[in-house]
Amino acid sequence: MGRRQARGKAGNGEGVVNARFLLQPAALPLVRLAPAAAAGLVLAVTAATTQLPPLARGFAIALIVISVLVSMIPKRDDVKTHGSVTAAIVSVAASGQTQTGLPYIAGAVTFAIVVLACLRAPLVAARLRTGKAVAANPSRRVSSLVVLALVTSAITGGLVLALPPLSGIAERQVQRLAGNVATDDDHVGFDTKLRVGSLRHMLRGDRVVMRVSGEPVEYLRGAIVDRYDSRIWSSTQATKVVEATADAPVDRATTHIELSRAALSGRVADPRWFLPDDACDVRTPSGRVALDAHGAAHPLPANDAREIWFRRSTTGACSKAPEAVLPPNRNDVAIAQKIEPELRAIARRWAHDTTTQHEALDAIMRELSRYPYSLADRRDGDVDPVIEFLRSRHGGHCELFASAMALLARSIGIPTRLAVGYRVDEVNPITGFAVVRDRNAHTWVEAFVDGRWQSFDPTPVSELHATTRPSRWDDFSEAVSFGWDRTIGFFANIGLARTGIFSAVAAVLLIILRRFMQRRAVKTTSLAAASRPLPAFETLADALARAGWERVPSEPLERFARRVIEAGEPWSADVADALVRYAELRYGGIGEEKTVAERLDALARKVAPTS
Repeated sequence: MGRRQARGKAGNGEGVVNARFLLQPAALPLVRLAPAAAAGLVLAVTAATTQLPPLARGFAIALIVISVLVSMIPKRDDVKTHGSVTAAIVSVAASGQTQTGLPYIAGAVTFAIVVLACLRAPLVAARLRTGKAVAANPSRRVSSLVVLALVTSAITGGLVLALPPLSGIAERQVQRLAGNVATDDDHVGFDTKLRVGSLRHMLRGDRVVMRVSGEPVEYLRGAIVDRYDSRIWSSTQATKVVEATADAPVDRATTHIELSRAALSGRVADPRWFLPDDACDVRTPSGRVALDAHGAAHPLPANDAREIWFRRSTTGACSKAPEAVLPPNRNDVAIAQKIEPELRAIARRWAHDTTTQHEALDAIMRELSRYPYSLADRRDGDVDPVIEFLRSRHGGHCELFASAMALLARSIGIPTRLAVGYRVDEVNPITGFAVVRDRNAHTWVEAFVDGRWQSFDPTPVSELHATTRPSRWDDFSEAVSFGWDRTIGFFANIGLARTGIFSAVAAVLLIILRRFMQRRAVKTTSLAAASRPLPAFETLADALARAGWERVPSEPLERFARRVIEAGEPWSADVADALVRYAELRYGGIGEEKTVAERLDALARKVAPTS
């Protein structure tokens, strides 16, 4: 009876024990899920009230899932509690990677309170299991709350400030390990101004920019420039942008382009898609696209440049014809007066025996093909680089070849412009995708002949072999980078609703698995205990038999305990309670063997002092 009274006092513990049910061992796994649930609430509120970057959202979602898993899988209770809290804190910090407001602040405060309760729960539960009362100490609770609030605020604030640069460093290191090393001169996207020679640095880079799957494409253009003025090409139509629909069914597409995370992490003032000039039935994630008068495509919104689908009008019927492109104007035939005479003389000499514009363009390309390809920069500052290339320094790279052909064609009346983008010539045999790297940056000519714009590439074919071809290690490292991109992209693009469903299903499965393992462990413990009775119990049983209370072998211990109480001896109640505790230990694995054995021995001497 004394034991029951002690338990009753513990059950009336001052205030905290009123929530005793939630602090029982069976309910503690639910308590450990509270930080993940609170972090999920903060993420949901933040994402609903502001524009959270995809990387931060994906990072926060991944950490919430990790918090749920850590709260269930490890064996040690302290690892479960502190691990789940740590992952949840970092998730809340990731949710703050945007212009936060009052909703985020309120959510962070609520989260801190939940974390405090979660950290306190195991201690209170341990005291309840030991039968000790939990005394209320308001000052200690307030100080704990203040300390935890300060620590959480410091950690969260530090992560809010440090996470963006740290994530950038981490991502660059992963890209470096995967072989996608970017230099300060690398960039993705092309401006509306192109200085002759500016792509020279990119042509040495190995960073992966995009991957192409489906129907092969050779040229992907991203910008069109039509005005040449002393080394600089610029676009006169880039600002004339119109919005168009890009919601064609994905099953209509024959080609899919996906930008790499290395490309998306760069700062691009004017992002754009890279598409072949005959792309149609375009599909973007937003269902919209912006087209300038030259047909260059820009994402809408600007951060929607992750992937795009399309088919080609030259290889299959399109459900919708490609958008009309601006016809030639005076900008497409303009040449600076100081270089026009020399260009015209060269063009007439090279195309003197041609009768059509197409034949003239072919003749110019044939003459330029005799020039060597070179990435060396050896220009005379006082001479136009195109004139220097044609006159004396015949070696050059794609910008010089394309510029020379475009200006030579203009000098004999053929409208031309430059297309800037990438040439696709590498396929990874592991993933099966075509890989576009910085070194694939390219410039070629679009000339208006036979009533339409047509592409001409005067750069020698030897450029394809100007750099070392990918090795097996390059293919493997690129495949690793591809896997990294897909993994991060999955978490970055997953919706909050699907995340909640996924987390709930995972939690239920883990709880079921954990309960199954616990029952199996209890069953194994019970069988082991049942196979070897405690010697102390046998001693007590012998003492009771000598006192006239012998147990029948098939009699349950609980029934035997009730018979012992009927003895009316001073030791009856204590012996009956000890028998029940022994039954709980033997068949339920409840209690400590040493404590139960010592009590049985002591009661055996009390029942039969002479034994």
